[in-house]
Amino acid sequence: MAKLAWRMLWPQRSVLRVVALVCVLGIALGTMLQIVVRGVMDGMVAEIDAGVSACVPPLLVKSKGLLPEAIEKWPEVHACKRVSMGRGLVQGKEALYASWADLVGGHSMLIQGHPIRAEHEVLVSKVYAEKLQLRVGQQLLLITPGSGAAMLTVCGVFRVPGRMLVPDILGRASLPGGEELLAIELADGAARDVILERVCAADAAALAVDGSGGAGDWMVLIAKVKRAMGIILYSATLIASFAAGGLMLVIGLLHRRLMAVLYAFGVERARLFLVFLYQGMMVATPGAALGALLGMLVLRYRMQVQDVLRCWGLDAFPTDVLDMELPALAPPSLYITQVVLAWGTVVLASLPGAWVASRCRSLR
Repeated sequence: MAKLAWRMLWPQRSVLRVVALVCVLGIALGTMLQIVVRGVMDGMVAEIDAGVSACVPPLLVKSKGLLPEAIEKWPEVHACKRVSMGRGLVQGKEALYASWADLVGGHSMLIQGHPIRAEHEVLVSKVYAEKLQLRVGQQLLLITPGSGAAMLTVCGVFRVPGRMLVPDILGRASLPGGEELLAIELADGAARDVILERVCAADAAALAVDGSGGAGDWMVLIAKVKRAMGIILYSATLIASFAAGGLMLVIGLLHRRLMAVLYAFGVERARLFLVFLYQGMMVATPGAALGALLGMLVLRYRMQVQDVLRCWGLDAFPTDVLDMELPALAPPSLYITQVVLAWGTVVLASLPGAWVASRCRSLR
């Protein structure tokens, strides 16, 4: 039956061969786009999350009843320190400063300068440094609420992908006029929500504070965009799948006499149904495999592809605006999921055509 299905699907000198090839290419295109879009979106989320995590402690809590020494004894906590976060003015521009440089790996995000070595040294975000045209080694006067002031020295500039609004100034010493917070560093494998529940149980007045400048909302937005793009791009696979289902029906109607002869010789309808179902698999398998291969190649050579599209005026990923190179995160599970999804969609779309073709009137 599989051999018969192949001969009916790829007849010599027939337009059906062209239609089948178009269906295969449509499935491949839909699968490739799904892999590329999801891989890039997941790469953006991973890169932004890594940048924010390097500049903001995993958990910031506002509490007056808890002591850092007591929290550090919890098995889920690696370290806890009292820090400050507040707003001030530098050269007339508002700045968000924080004093948790010892608890985060912000030094790993340095693009200029050196790590903090003295109490008066601070790191400045790339976005804020560009806004005020700050340079490494330059001194800046931070004016805080309540007529407080601090003279600081810029020792380095750090970058967070996506231009997230993390603290503009990151230091080691608490600055005047800031809000006192507890910065909690989690132990390996510890869950943030579990520790937050324990903090709230120990101090009912404790509040969690977002020090990432709304990066969580940005992550939610990216997830929504990824879902929307996935639904839109999945339509390409659906169209190709229904075209393949229609192709199965057309092939069945063109070969209804052959089907009638086979039925007359005792071939069961279920086996005739399998002939057209095999044809759906023969279209789905190369289409999904080709789409996965093209998706892998596009993600691997995405920078070259982006340069070509930019030459044509199609800059879909502005690196200057997002302040990151085109990221990508494509584990094997991504390819497996999209291949199985495309293959299953085509096979399911082939079922109605196979059912109708195997039960045409010529068989009765």
